[in-house]
Amino acid sequence: MSEEKKSKDPDKNNHRGLKIFLFILLVLFLLMLTSGISSFGVYWWQKGVKNNIKSDCEKNENVLKDSINNQKAKLDQCEDEREDLNKQLSDIKNIVSDSEEGSEEGDQTAGVNPCEFNKEVALKTTTTYGIFGDDEFDTVVCGYAELKDEVVFDETQTNIYFNIAKFVDEEFKDSLQQGISEGNTINQQEGEIYKFNLGCYKNDAIEGIQYEDGVDYIDSATQQAILNSTAENPVALILSFGEHYGRGCDCCNLAHQIKLY
Repeated sequence: MSEEKKSKDPDKNNHRGLKIFLFILLVLFLLMLTSGISSFGVYWWQKGVKNNIKSDCEKNENVLKDSINNQKAKLDQCEDEREDLNKQLSDIKNIVSDSEEGSEEGDQTAGVNPCEFNKEVALKTTTTYGIFGDDEFDTVVCGYAELKDEVVFDETQTNIYFNIAKFVDEEFKDSLQQGISEGNTINQQEGEIYKFNLGCYKNDAIEGIQYEDGVDYIDSATQQAILNSTAENPVALILSFGEHYGRGCDCCNLAHQIKLY
């Protein structure tokens, strides 16, 4: 019996060795499998991390682009506002400059006496200074307007006279004085003031005889200057005379045309 038992031991040892071998193979297989699974997991983890990083970079890039575009838009807006402010500043400077120039011109004008006759103008000259339609000439006078209610042909009307305070031509003054002294009542004299008849004052306007076609007796600017004139604020006028026949009149004027000097 002991010899038979001993004969069976080698088989038992062989089985035990096989089991150990298979166990080792199983362990190796499991290790390889675990390693493969781990490597595969690491790969997908790394890929996921890479994709996340890429996505974050794209998001950050888009955010930066949007920020740059917004800053550029704000910069363009600031540039437009700067141009508008520069234009407004330029307009203000022009207004101030024009105001200062106007003020200087006003000061210079305020210091000029219109009765100094310091302008050079072309005048038609004469030697006789006939004022009753028998001569052609221009002369310059300085004075102011006066309205007078007078009876003409049994009707009361408002006449407008130009009170002449200063003459350029003394011969014209002598001609006026001669006409008045001879009894012509169109013009008048009060002391040293000669009242030169401009016509009637109707509907806030000066109305007189229109002697020449196409030639205004008096334009609106001259008329307004005359109506605004006073003894303290006189105006200088150019009186133009021409040839005409005598006639009756209620709104009487001897000058063919009156203009500002």
